[in-house]
Amino acid sequence: MKFISSAGFLFITFGTARVFRWIRSGKIVSNCHKIAASEFTHELLSVAEITALWVHQLDKLRSHYPGLQVVFTISPVRHWKDGAHGNQVSKSVLFLAVEELLHHPSKPTYFPAYELVMDDLRDYRFYEDDMLHPSAKAIDYIWEAFCRCYFDSTTISLWMEVAKISRAVSHRIHTDSKDQVIKFAENMIHRIDTITGRNPGLNLKKEREYFTGLLRNQGKYIENRSSYGKLQVAGNKF
Repeated sequence: MKFISSAGFLFITFGTARVFRWIRSGKIVSNCHKIAASEFTHELLSVAEITALWVHQLDKLRSHYPGLQVVFTISPVRHWKDGAHGNQVSKSVLFLAVEELLHHPSKPTYFPAYELVMDDLRDYRFYEDDMLHPSAKAIDYIWEAFCRCYFDSTTISLWMEVAKISRAVSHRIHTDSKDQVIKFAENMIHRIDTITGRNPGLNLKKEREYFTGLLRNQGKYIENRSSYGKLQVAGNKF
């Protein structure tokens, strides 16, 4: 709840309207915990059941977090265990439920992730080999649409800079040159300190620790004066 109290948006993604109910308790479960399938019933929730549950949740969110903007989405991932027709029936129930929920007084909105895949892309090239999950290209396409919808130019620039730092952390170093590794690590630490200095709420502590670790591995002396303080490396200050 602490996170929601400081959040501006809450994204809720519906995946399937089909649920498993534990016969012993009569409750819907999220995981079977390796209990025999005979212990459960497989059900398709109705539009009324979904809306009743979520109207109650939206009422509580509106009461406790009046500034919170709720955004509904429907997952483009296919639930093929229910069959092609069963999957479409399930998604249809979700669409009808969301349509009802959009009339709630809290004024939730909808982001069309499902439609972007099904209508804009419309090709199995944009699915993984299992033909169920969107491919990396499809995910990038949805993300770009998401950015255009919710981010201003300043936020997009910040995200791009953070993305570069994240990619640098997973970058495989292909050189044996100490000088090149040191230069690379020092440059990334400088970028992290610059961006966190401009955006105090941004937490790149783990990324910074990774690059200071690279310097230690090269035998460099490091003095970290604060979590985002100045770095002293062999007499150089950043």
